[in-house]
This record gives sequence, C-alpha cells and structure tokens, in this order.
Amino acid sequence: MTALVLAAASALLAADSPVIVDNDVVRILKVVSKAGAKSKPHVHATNRVMIYLDKGQIDIGYQDGKVEEGKWNAEDAAWSPTGPIHTSHNVGGTDVRVVEIELKQPAPSAAPVRDPKLDPVQLDPKHNKLLFENPQVRVMRTWLEPGQSERWHEHTGRGRVVVLLTPLHAKVKTVDGKESEMSLDAGEVRWTSGAGKHAGKNVGDAKFDMILVEIK
Repeated sequence: MTALVLAAASALLAADSPVIVDNDVVRILKVVSKAGAKSKPHVHATNRVMIYLDKGQIDIGYQDGKVEEGKWNAEDAAWSPTGPIHTSHNVGGTDVRVVEIELKQPAPSAAPVRDPKLDPVQLDPKHNKLLFENPQVRVMRTWLEPGQSERWHEHTGRGRVVVLLTPLHAKVKTVDGKESEMSLDAGEVRWTSGAGKHAGKNVGDAKFDMILVEIK
C-alpha cells in the first residue's frame, strides 16, 4: 500500500471534522470517515501525518481513472505528502476515525540538535519505537507498564503531538522540579509547544500506549 493511499483516506469528511488544535505550527483534526462515504475530488496543500484509530478500507480514485485499494489497521501511523487530485471512498463497511496533523511550516534548514543521551528511543528501546522520520517530523510509539517510570529524556523541535491509543493515568516531572498528574482517554490528542525535558510514571493499573509526533 502506498503512502498516498493511506494519506488520501483521511480526506473523507475533513471539512466537517472538529479542529482540535490550530496554531502557527500545526492544524490537528479528528476526522470521522463514515462507512460508504465518498469525497469530492480534492487535493491537499500541506504535508500531513495521519494516525488511524480504527481498522478500515478506502479506495482512492484519480483523474486518469486509476483506482487503488487502501487497507490499514488501527494504530497505524502514516506520512501524507501533498499529492494529485483524487477522491476517497470508504468501502470497508465501518466508520474510521483518523487524527490528521497538518504541518504548516516547512522543514527547518537544519534538524534540531538532539542529545543522544536524552533520546528516548536510544535510552529505552523496550518502551520506545521509532516508526518513521523525515525532515519535518519524527514519529514514535511509546508505552509503559503500570508502576514503571521513564528515564529523563528530551523532546526537540517546534512542539509535539501525543495521540493516546489507550487510557493514560500518569505523573510527569519536569527539570524545574514541577510535577503534574494527568488522566486521558483512548483517542485523546494533546499538543505541547517547544522542546522539553521530563520523565513520566505510569500510576494507573494498566499499560498505556501512545503515538508521539515531534514537529521539527
């Protein structure tokens, strides 16, 4: 399946979808693609990251008559570059929720400086997996078992988006000594501006799982 096929799937009903965040770095929407819905011909003006919360199938139709089938699983993350005019048709028989992260800024001229000793993927590969990276974003999956704590780590760039795949109940410490507690439901989305160092602890009674998108 091509990245464009995955990308185009999120177009269904985007115009009617609630905007979660809209700032100078990103515009984040939670799209609900209804079973059987077919979009009008359209094109996307910005690169995007999509995170699929449900399993489904969408056919992508192009102006030359070519049709591609697109299948994805719940919890997939995909890179969506700008592409040609197309339509999207949800033929999977079920509604599909997709978190769309539209990138308003071009890639920086130089990648943000990252201390390897504070890179969560290198610090704890058993709980952090790099999904993909390009000049605009770094996308990883992070999880933590009940009672476990993260090591101090750093996030770089203009900011980051967190999409919860499961409920989360955690405490987070920052380098200034502050501690905060948060409880979030599966499917919730959070935006944090700028870079930062912190360490979290799972204070819930179940494993939490999330996808984190750093904007460079």
